[in-house]
Amino acid sequence: MRLEISPRTSRFGQLFESYVIQEAFRLNEYKQLDLKYSYWQTNTDQEVDLIVSRGTGEPLAAIEIKSSEAPSPANWKGLRSFAAEYPEVPCYCFCQTPTPFQSEDGVAVLPWREGLASLTGL
Repeated sequence: MRLEISPRTSRFGQLFESYVIQEAFRLNEYKQLDLKYSYWQTNTDQEVDLIVSRGTGEPLAAIEIKSSEAPSPANWKGLRSFAAEYPEVPCYCFCQTPTPFQSEDGVAVLPWREGLASLTGL
């Protein structure tokens, strides 16, 4: 039996996000990079899916994960809030876009596999 989940459902988005985060953990362990992962959330429920750092130092990257092929700035409100507090930290959106692009507000939108490859090169 094969279970299929439509890409247009919130369940698919949750599974996609979990898969990308698990891949980040797997690559970190495999390449012995000693990266630390966390998430970021404000008291107004703005959040960022993945914060990358080394130890207790400043974050190296903030990543929003979207299952869409064409995410828009409305999809990364949390990244904008994070960038207001940490303007020097690069912000990314890992998604299913076929080609990378830079959003008008400075978020690097990357195909998720390419994003993970660049992440493990930090």
